[in-house]
Amino acid sequence: MQSNFNSFVLFLNDTYKKLLSVIIFFLIRSIVPSAEYAGAKTLKNRFKSSENMFALAPGSSIGNYSEEDFSLINRYNSIGVNFFILHEFKPTLYLIETHPNRLGYFEFFKNNFTGDTPILYKGYSSHKKIGMVLKNAQASPKNFTNFLVIKDGYQRKSWSSTPIWQKNKILNMSSSDYIYNPTASILYIVYMSYKLGYKKVILCGFDMGDKYFFCDPESINYSFAYKQGLCNIANTIHNDDSRKKLIIEELIYMDNKFKTERGGGVFVYTKDGILSKYLRLYTDN
Repeated sequence: MQSNFNSFVLFLNDTYKKLLSVIIFFLIRSIVPSAEYAGAKTLKNRFKSSENMFALAPGSSIGNYSEEDFSLINRYNSIGVNFFILHEFKPTLYLIETHPNRLGYFEFFKNNFTGDTPILYKGYSSHKKIGMVLKNAQASPKNFTNFLVIKDGYQRKSWSSTPIWQKNKILNMSSSDYIYNPTASILYIVYMSYKLGYKKVILCGFDMGDKYFFCDPESINYSFAYKQGLCNIANTIHNDDSRKKLIIEELIYMDNKFKTERGGGVFVYTKDGILSKYLRLYTDN
């Protein structure tokens, strides 16, 4: 009975989220004319060119990667999350979400971003975020060459209690072109990578701590980070043990799914952080 109720709640919220995402997309496009509404099929057809997806986060450990490390990563598809934009390495894609404009994220794009790396915008499908979304759009360059507003769908809170059969349906690209927006960006990337057909997802810089590479005075964009107060931000994921536990459980579930269905998995690139206790270390073979 509880399972059926959760499924029904997920269906209702999914329908609402999809409708809201369409409405918000057109609001964004009225400000950024080059914005494009994109789902899983578009992402796969346009950007997938390898079997591995390297997910790059701004944890402090990423500052220890060598030129050889980034040379290896550059051989595959990669996606930089949120403030990884402050790193010198240019991934295949950037994944960003709604940010208070005081953090300067979109101003940084406007003033410093000269490349044509596609930018994926997610996590906006909430009536509570409409004001922030519009401010983000107003602060963005109007001539983005590849600004893709992702088709957001699905409820966060019901996911952990959703039946396996329904999770599988949601993760199946032929069943839905929308991408689930879960507890954290790390899960979003893993689910998206599964849906796009990748064999392996390699997590880099997801230390799940409160230290970031751009807070190192030697970082090329330290002055920007310091000015915006980025090193003083309290991120709830670092202090919420129950949320960490949920994220780890979902990563283990997806690692097993990649492994049993595709002979791949969800890996960590280095042994930094707590995830190395639960996920395998990646080797390039």
